[in-house]
Amino acid sequence: PFSGGTMCVQGPLRRSAPLDSGGNSGQNCTGVYSYPLTHAYMTAQGLVPGTAVFGQFWSRDPLHPDNTTVGLSGGVSFVIAP
Repeated sequence: PFSGGTMCVQGPLRRSAPLDSGGNSGQNCTGVYSYPLTHAYMTAQGLVPGTAVFGQFWSRDPLHPDNTTVGLSGGVSFVIAP
């Protein structure tokens, strides 16, 4: 449990720079988050083939229905392929 949602990942956590979903602030669920995992980024982070990666977006949402102002995406997991 985490701020009215479910945190699907555990530490160590790596945070990105702030992202903009591009959504309409007056409507719910109109934006999209994405984070490109370029070869250069993966190399710098030590993400080599065979590494399991677990991710989730954590956002500030002042209109979140549970009044926590926190939004959590579903989790994703994948293994780096060669």
